[in-house]
Amino acid sequence: MSIEDGSYIIEGVRGEIYACKQDIFEETYEEYDENEVELQKISIRMYEKSIIEERMKKIEELCSLVDSNGEKVFDREWLEEKYINKYIK
Repeated sequence: MSIEDGSYIIEGVRGEIYACKQDIFEETYEEYDENEVELQKISIRMYEKSIIEERMKKIEELCSLVDSNGEKVFDREWLEEKYINKYIK
């Protein structure tokens, strides 16, 4: 492998190592902004929380349904496992 002065050494997603010329690197990649990444994580968590809250309301509605014999139609534990727990894990 030949490396030009100013090139970047990059590790690929499969662990491969290669050189990247500085101009190509700067056109391809953006500077890592730790604050921006943290804001994105917070935004994702808030979105996930809103999904969970909406689904909990729907679960409450479904759990209040009864059939003609007065039996509950849906099991809360099953609904929570299917529609909530996969977002919390």
